Amino acid sequence: MNYIDLGDDDDSAMALLELDEPAAEARITALICCGMATGLVNVLARRLSEQMDDVETIELAWVTSGGSIPPEGT
Repeated sequence: MNYIDLGDDDDSAMALLELDEPAAEARITALICCGMATGLVNVLARRLSEQMDDVETIELAWVTSGGSIPPEGT
């Protein structure tokens, strides 16, 4: 079984890098840090917009435990 990770943060990347040797020994290909925000969200938005009659705008929001993005007041 192979693995693709859609995370894009340092902590998860470092944890996954520690699994490199065991994964290689198990002949598992792991693609890490492929990122939702850096590409897949855009691909999904376009794909969904192609299925609609008209699209005026697409608004994306990213929710984290660290608060709102952009921070409130900006």
